[in-house]
Amino acid sequence: MTIGQHIAAIRGIINQHGETETPFSDEFIYHHFSVVAAKLTKQKYDRNRVFNAFNWKYYCVALERGNVHGCGCIGAGCEVLISKFKIPNPIMGRSMPFLRVMTVDHRDMAYINPSASGAISLDPIRRNKIHWSIVNGFLVLFGANVSALIPRAILIGGFFEDPTAWSDINACSPEGEELESTCYTIKDDDFPIDADLVFDAYQLTIRQTGIPLTIEQDRTNDGILR
Repeated sequence: MTIGQHIAAIRGIINQHGETETPFSDEFIYHHFSVVAAKLTKQKYDRNRVFNAFNWKYYCVALERGNVHGCGCIGAGCEVLISKFKIPNPIMGRSMPFLRVMTVDHRDMAYINPSASGAISLDPIRRNKIHWSIVNGFLVLFGANVSALIPRAILIGGFFEDPTAWSDINACSPEGEELESTCYTIKDDDFPIDADLVFDAYQLTIRQTGIPLTIEQDRTNDGILR
């Protein structure tokens, strides 16, 4: 279901069972729905790390040469590859964000803390591999071929606090060339939430708005309103 369809469903429940008129904007309802959806997704996958592949979205992101901190480059070899755009905030798990970074031919890259990036060259196992981190909102690659700009693009997948933030980022080709289309289309793309979380997300969204409802639950039919 698209964001518009979720908002329409929430409005339908409010209009059918609400005790007062609700002049809320779509943006207001979506804000609460996205916050609730992120919370429910975190709770579910903190318990079960087997992610739903149908809602785990991947985006092709272009890279460019830069430095880690944005304060200039001191000495040789301090340049890295960074994403051209800030990465939308992923949902945080217990110890790591629900985020996965791969090459465009689907080879996983390992995460590294930026403070430990200098030790990669000393590790005989890791020194020939590319590692990623997030610094100041940008995705940074350590160990990439900076001079040849390889790779020129990467795949970023995961669960994000606000998936619509990807609508501000242009999609790109595997060669890193920006396309006219964006990574996410609010009108057409499905909102990534598991089906078993939707009903609770609607209830909690309406509760967040403070609207009093008169709802009778049909517990014999999996909680469908009647």
